[in-house]
Amino acid sequence: MKHTYCNTYSRRFYWSGLNVLYRCDETIECNGTDNETIANDWNAANILALQSCGTDSCDTDAVFDVTSDYVFTNLTSTCGAGGTILVTYTVADDCGNETILTATLTLEDSIGPDLTSCTVENETIECDGTNNETLADNWNAANILALQSCGTDSCDTDAVFDVTSDYDFTNLVAACGLTGSIEVTYVVKDDCDNATTLTATLTIVDNTAPDATNCVTDQTLDCDGENNEAIADQWNAENIAALEACVTDGCDLDFTGQITSDYNFADLSSAPGLGGMLDVQYIITDDCGNETEVYAMLTLQNNSVSASDITLCNTDELEAQVYDLFDLLNGYYDDSGTWEVISGDATIIDGHYFDPLSITLTGENVGVDIEFSYTENDSACPTYVEASIEVHNRCFVLNCGEDDVEISNAVTPNGDQYNEFFEVSGVELCNYVIDVKIFNRWGALIYESHDYQNNWAGTAHNNSVGGANTVPDGTYYYIVTLKESGIDPINGYIYVGTK
Repeated sequence: MKHTYCNTYSRRFYWSGLNVLYRCDETIECNGTDNETIANDWNAANILALQSCGTDSCDTDAVFDVTSDYVFTNLTSTCGAGGTILVTYTVADDCGNETILTATLTLEDSIGPDLTSCTVENETIECDGTNNETLADNWNAANILALQSCGTDSCDTDAVFDVTSDYDFTNLVAACGLTGSIEVTYVVKDDCDNATTLTATLTIVDNTAPDATNCVTDQTLDCDGENNEAIADQWNAENIAALEACVTDGCDLDFTGQITSDYNFADLSSAPGLGGMLDVQYIITDDCGNETEVYAMLTLQNNSVSASDITLCNTDELEAQVYDLFDLLNGYYDDSGTWEVISGDATIIDGHYFDPLSITLTGENVGVDIEFSYTENDSACPTYVEASIEVHNRCFVLNCGEDDVEISNAVTPNGDQYNEFFEVSGVELCNYVIDVKIFNRWGALIYESHDYQNNWAGTAHNNSVGGANTVPDGTYYYIVTLKESGIDPINGYIYVGTK
């Protein structure tokens, strides 16, 4: 028997008259689940070739018996589904003479993963300021996670790949504001270290306009004649400063110098009774050119003059007299203006007088409201005010003098509904605040209230002596003060019977 090891691509072997021409070791690209079929076919082709490729001068038909020890499970794994398998072939002639050959099949993987089905690609996201790095980190991490399993490789046993990237947020190429783009290269390797490279670009853009909500509002300021322009200039400057400090934008952290306005004091428009009105547009532009427009109205108004609403009873001798409308005004005013009736059926006499008797009232206890306005536009700070006069016939006089005050002279809190409380009455409609102090016979204060509500029923105090939380029977001294009434304090004696 002759042992021959095939270590070239093809070689002719001679032994005992047997001449064998045979292909040797072979390397085939790994094909995953088809590897065993590929190896089976390779081994079968070798056997078929060896059956007739040799020569033997003593073999009448030159067809030989060929056996092999091929078993696919003998594959020695290298990486992935690849490996090598050494097979021994025995070729025998008719007389039993044998030649032994060996051949190695190598299943190799030289192709990187196929990423065609992966959806990792360029992406554009909206800028989110200081959160941009986190967004980019998450994007890169998601790409790595996807690339670990989205590819295919026929020679990778688990199709889970090693993925690396050159991602570093500091590689962001800045654009405007906090935006920019970053290109990342991903390297995806299979079990045999075959690599496929993929690049993806993350672009951070800013398409959102600045938020200026509630940063500036309409404002009414006191008119000041020759100083009005300086007042308006300062108002505009303060609005710009407020906008620079108040405006928010996720991709622009500083709006200094990025506010424009169409302010021009010459655009101040006059209005009845006002120093003027000025509508100003402010445009806020972020670093990426996104704009927000806001408007603010300045009104210069003469606030030194005000008006009061009054009522006049046309059946009262005093109130029914002709009324001077200028008496409705408060403050310093120019009397060269014009009074007008803005609602109600009334007539102004001699420019500023009103006669309550000119108003017809139908029925009892009724009234009619007359609305007046006063306008003066010739001064540096014009005036416009409105006031109302109610003309009515509900005339009565409140009795609020000392003689109208009624004070209890006895308190007997025994549950019979009579004299249950110390009461100060008769002036309820006068809206007086009542102060009450009660003393015992030794001058000790036993009760005090600064807003008395007719609710003292002889209850005890620390300075009193008695039972059941009540003062002893006897005579007590009171002082009643009606605050802001012009009435002197009222004093007297009261009997308290609590038994």
